Amino acid sequence: MCRRHCIEARRHRSGSAKPFIITAIIIFVLLAVLVVKVVVGTAMAFAAQDSAFQALASFVQPFIVPENLTDDLIGDPYINGRVLIADGETGEVSHFFYNNLPEDIRSTTSIEIGTIVLFRRIDVEAGQYEDEQTGQISGSGYQVLYDIEVIDVAEKRIVSHHLLQGEMPSASTQWEGDVYGRAPDWELLDYVKAMPRR
Repeated sequence: MCRRHCIEARRHRSGSAKPFIITAIIIFVLLAVLVVKVVVGTAMAFAAQDSAFQALASFVQPFIVPENLTDDLIGDPYINGRVLIADGETGEVSHFFYNNLPEDIRSTTSIEIGTIVLFRRIDVEAGQYEDEQTGQISGSGYQVLYDIEVIDVAEKRIVSHHLLQGEMPSASTQWEGDVYGRAPDWELLDYVKAMPRR
């Protein structure tokens, strides 16, 4: 009797395990499909954003040439329409600045751009690091500055020049090579957000 009861119990257990295994496989497949969709969707979103950034950078190119602009600093700086922040040397649009500008002032297409803010990075040597054991110079410490130009696109006019200072580099370092203080990225965003709008 025990043998018969044990065999039936095993059959009952193995029979109830099949639905559990099937359910686990279905859940695993669904999760795998979801992960693939998210990864592919994210890659496509980045590719689309990169394409949009290239179009915006093309629009910026004529504005990084000073001869194309009037340098007329009459009155206070202002924002006219929507804003695009770009590298003043290359015209490249920064993902960081683009994604951290408030949506109500961020340009998403070249048609929307009313104001271009160009930043040019300047690395200023703040000091040198000396190896305590050898007395040799092991690197330099640099403070990062941004030279900012705010340009009214419609008037092709520079309405503001401003210099933003990043943090000083650390006073000491354990590594060889140059050390840079934090760039004034957040300060640039605060500067743009604080400007009055027209």
